[in-house]
Amino acid sequence: MYIKNIWNDLISSVFNPQFYSSITSRRMSSGFKFVFALTFLSALALAIQILVVALPEIRSFSSENYIERAYPENLEVVITDGVAASNVEEPYFIKADFDSMLSKYKNLIAIVTKKDILVSDIKSFDAPVVLTKDSLIVIQDGNETKIIPLSDIKNLVVNKENLNLWAEKIIKWMPLAIFFLVLFGILVVTTIEFLVVICLTVVASFITFLVAKSKNYKITYKQAYLISLYVMGPIIVFKIVLSLLNVNISTWITILIFTVIAILNVGRVANSPLETTSN
Repeated sequence: MYIKNIWNDLISSVFNPQFYSSITSRRMSSGFKFVFALTFLSALALAIQILVVALPEIRSFSSENYIERAYPENLEVVITDGVAASNVEEPYFIKADFDSMLSKYKNLIAIVTKKDILVSDIKSFDAPVVLTKDSLIVIQDGNETKIIPLSDIKNLVVNKENLNLWAEKIIKWMPLAIFFLVLFGILVVTTIEFLVVICLTVVASFITFLVAKSKNYKITYKQAYLISLYVMGPIIVFKIVLSLLNVNISTWITILIFTVIAILNVGRVANSPLETTSN
């Protein structure tokens, strides 16, 4: 029933100018519920749009074994009580063969655990990650260097077999993690967009109020705000359609569209009887 009412109000807000005369007797909460439902729909459309792009990449990650392709067959790194050691001749490099942000580096990881190195040596390894005897050095954006001590690691063995086991566990829980991540994202986007629309309506209601006054349609600012919430309905749906088409419009264009709808609808109910607002 609730969805049906939202749908009927949305259709009426576009095609029925008399609708704006009848809603002046509604509670303000009805307008908030109307806007919240449509912002939720907007967030849901955004989530679907992101998933359409992301799911093929996720499936590709799940089906293609990057570890088999990238990690050397016999390489093993053991960290005991914060001290790392490898079973290969060093410096040892794991090549960066991924088409990603790491492509600017020749190597993905440099392993140098058998001798001490200076900070000035890091650049010569041509890798964003360098494993030393007692730390993991990560080169961040802007060539800033972050040093992560290994002191908290008591016993860790890194080899191809263990990496595959860890990857299988991650992939196993990935669908559930994606579900909760998408759900959380929808709630966050809905809340933010709802608050933005509510704030924007404060300005838009002045337009409604002035349009009504110019047509001798006497309403209070509170009624103008309620009417404006419903005028926002078609605009939110219009923006949903544009987002699915990868088209963005500015806030000023949104206000312009709002003004046109207000003039075409609110301005045409100038002779309609005004109903008493209930609290």
